[in-house]
Amino acid sequence: MWYSGSSALLRATIALSGSLLVLAKAPLHLTPDEVRWLAVGPTFVVVLGGFAAAAMSDRVSRLTVMQIGVILSTLCTLLILVSQNFEQLLILRLITGIGLGFTSRRRFRSPPS
Repeated sequence: MWYSGSSALLRATIALSGSLLVLAKAPLHLTPDEVRWLAVGPTFVVVLGGFAAAAMSDRVSRLTVMQIGVILSTLCTLLILVSQNFEQLLILRLITGIGLGFTSRRRFRSPPS
């Protein structure tokens, strides 16, 4: 195996939360473009979270970086419940994506010789 870890949970979390945005469309008066941004935005920032996690794990342990990611994504996900408008919801979704990037970091091993 060339890498350890699984990103299936990450993909399921992003897909499920993006599909549930349809339910927030009416109460927050979201346009179709805003729903698209809310669905796709976190997927893009997961990559940024992965890069940040790689840089941080050089200074602190991988476990600490993953714990920060879990706490960050959990808190922001809970705060989504009280968001009042598109801007708040987008910021929380993007921060959640960064947190998920922290938790999805994989450790690559060199190929066998």
